[in-house]
Amino acid sequence: MKTLYDIEEYLFEIKIVSKSIDKDFLKGKSILLSGASGLIGSYLIDVLLIDPSLDVTIYALTLSLEHGQKRFSKFVNDSRLKFIVGNVVDPIEVTEPIDYVIHGASYTDPKGYAEHPIDTMLVNFLGVKSMLDVAVKNHAKKFMFMSSCEIYGEADLDEIPEDYTGHLDTMDVRSCYNESKRASETLCVCYAKEKGLDVVIPRFSRCFGPTMKLTDTKALSQFLFNGLKHNDIVLKSEGTQKYSYLYVADAVRSILFLLEHGENMQAYNVASPEVLHLKDMAQYVASICGTKVVFNLSKETSMSYSKTSRAIQSTKKISALGFKTTFTIEEGLKQTVAILKKAL
Repeated sequence: MKTLYDIEEYLFEIKIVSKSIDKDFLKGKSILLSGASGLIGSYLIDVLLIDPSLDVTIYALTLSLEHGQKRFSKFVNDSRLKFIVGNVVDPIEVTEPIDYVIHGASYTDPKGYAEHPIDTMLVNFLGVKSMLDVAVKNHAKKFMFMSSCEIYGEADLDEIPEDYTGHLDTMDVRSCYNESKRASETLCVCYAKEKGLDVVIPRFSRCFGPTMKLTDTKALSQFLFNGLKHNDIVLKSEGTQKYSYLYVADAVRSILFLLEHGENMQAYNVASPEVLHLKDMAQYVASICGTKVVFNLSKETSMSYSKTSRAIQSTKKISALGFKTTFTIEEGLKQTVAILKKAL
């Protein structure tokens, strides 16, 4: 299997995305990032380090040094990238000055929630506490917690604004992810209030891209993996669920935008303006991969999957600051397929 750095389309894309971002505020600064090898975190590191002129230091928190070095093989000898080996739920020791702290570590797929509900909660909640403590100790300029549209639960609104409090069943094990994200957001604003820390929270919609892990069990990820294998795209429902989506490049662009422009103790929805039914996403993937969509409407459904039928986020708040996405959903899907086809 090739690395992403062996694929011309991926290198071209991260260079273009890097050039499109105002990174001047990062010059001479340092970033501590958990979830460094994840879908969003790994793309963020690549976008920053692909610019050889950017004077930035990235401290990437990883469970395994070997895994970190393998994932970032292009930059393993780049002095701007430094690995910190450890578990985010444990206290983190960083003696160097840190300007920006980003907590992105999390279980992010249904199988992970189902098999590790306790760890799912602890990585979110204890993990954010560990990272908040580092931010306070190192007098960070800003702390960012990468949150999720799943904190809203089921919503009957046409568009969900950031002040919508949502509906979740606390007695449902599947809520381990949603509720821990909600609690983590509250802990962030508590640190902001009590410790004087500048905190900003992006709430990402359903995110996808070529940096997603091959073990990802989210519905869209499974569509893509099946399509890449030229298998049928299987829908286990009628596909009428209606969601917001986001390509990873725009997720990373929003992170850097909010690090510079996001207001203290504020959360921001981040999503593409396009809204699609799940069956439309399946058809998109099938068309791109040259396969077809089939329905398997058996009553057996995994309890690990989201029960939300509608999650459309309003992006008026972040748009008012001047941010807008640059990739359409179709463009993002085509890029993901083109890159992963060569990687696999």
